[in-house]
Amino acid sequence: IHLIKHEGMEFNKQTIIKGSQERLIPVLMTAMTAVFALMPILMSKGEPGKEILYPVAVVITGGLLTSTLLDIFVTPVVFYNYAKNAMTKALKEGEKNEKL
Repeated sequence: IHLIKHEGMEFNKQTIIKGSQERLIPVLMTAMTAVFALMPILMSKGEPGKEILYPVAVVITGGLLTSTLLDIFVTPVVFYNYAKNAMTKALKEGEKNEKL
């Protein structure tokens, strides 16, 4: 949305790919930081006292990985297929509000 509104790009595949690439590094850094923080728990599967922590860490890690993959691959496709009408409407409303 920023690329279209502020940088004057058109709504097309190249714009969505560029926007996805710009968001890739922050998304990966956030997910990988959380996964690295959970690594000690993931590596201590059979140790005493980790009976509750290990399954929770596995679920959190799986959720981080799947949500990151969805954010990288699925979100741009869904945005491209369904957001054009909403984008044009939002941009027109934004222009009206700026004129007031």
